[in-house]
Amino acid sequence: MRWRWFIPLFCWSIGPTPVAAGADAQLHLLVREYGHQKTILEFPLNYGEVFTIRYIHSVDGTPVFEVFRAVKGVGIRLEQTRFLMFGAGMGHWKGHGKVVQDGRWTKIEEIHAPLGSFWLRVGSVGVDHTILLNGKAWNLSETLAGRLVEVSLSEP
Repeated sequence: MRWRWFIPLFCWSIGPTPVAAGADAQLHLLVREYGHQKTILEFPLNYGEVFTIRYIHSVDGTPVFEVFRAVKGVGIRLEQTRFLMFGAGMGHWKGHGKVVQDGRWTKIEEIHAPLGSFWLRVGSVGVDHTILLNGKAWNLSETLAGRLVEVSLSEP
């Protein structure tokens, strides 16, 4: 069974919406294509706020949610991962958060892994790499499938 989720119940309401480059905001979440440094997406964000990247696991076909937080002096920090099945590449290792069962969902909470920024190879339309913010969804796979993008913060 293939999962198609648009219900952003796994995304905290944080308020940002896309803005044009140069708009007044002290902090932005940026998505840039590798090698071009061209900003593809830009969202105003405050320190402490979260965003989620959702995708469909390539082996078991179920949704995975990774929750990130904007942290002053750190940049982006991975906070939590949620999934339905322990598929290939999914799981927990000692010292990397704590595992919690929430109904059918397995959560790895309290990860607090400082990333600063990270590179994402955007999957095909079936993988549906999607940024979730404030109840809205931006499917990166629809326009950037197969491309390498950097997810970062523009810190003041």
